[in-house]
Amino acid sequence: MVGMSEDSYVWDALSDSLWERLFELPDRRIAILWPGAASLARWSPTAHQYALFTLHTVSQQLADVDLTVGRPKDVAVMIGTGRGPRAGARLR
Repeated sequence: MVGMSEDSYVWDALSDSLWERLFELPDRRIAILWPGAASLARWSPTAHQYALFTLHTVSQQLADVDLTVGRPKDVAVMIGTGRGPRAGARLR
């Protein structure tokens, strides 16, 4: 991401770790649920943008046949907006 801060190594590590863990899953179809995304957006809009960028990048890379050596994944990312009847509810 253009203009990443000096903490970019943290986001790179998160990206690498997330990619590896998701790639190791036997499932081809994966859903990532992030119901508390609105909290991070309020607390740190910049961190929120980095997290969204990381999720987008990892999802795109895992869909790539070449990068996954013929074992691509379909990744759906669902981001909570903090709106709606269960906006503050936690998943159990």
